[in-house]
Amino acid sequence: MRALAVSLVLLLAACAAEEPGTPTAEDRQAAEPFAAGSIAASFPDYPASAAAEVADCVAENATGEELMILAGKAKTVNEKSRRTLAIAIANRPAAEACLRGNDLPPLR
Repeated sequence: MRALAVSLVLLLAACAAEEPGTPTAEDRQAAEPFAAGSIAASFPDYPASAAAEVADCVAENATGEELMILAGKAKTVNEKSRRTLAIAIANRPAAEACLRGNDLPPLR
């Protein structure tokens, strides 16, 4: 009986770890280049060498759902909306503080 209880707990823990809609490290890795490209396309005068830092600041300040959208996992969101989201996240106060912490200017 105890073995069954332990098995059930392990099974439930595995299900919780694989909960649909929870962003993974791979989702963040997919979201970051998209965010960097979105910033570069919308702000061509922004330092191109800063793409990785900007993308990291965006990913750090995105919610789990937003990371999934930026990673292209949301089927109902088009690319223009994803670009707009990346820019909106980059303009949040916490993301701007992240940019300043990397000696980068805010997006304007």
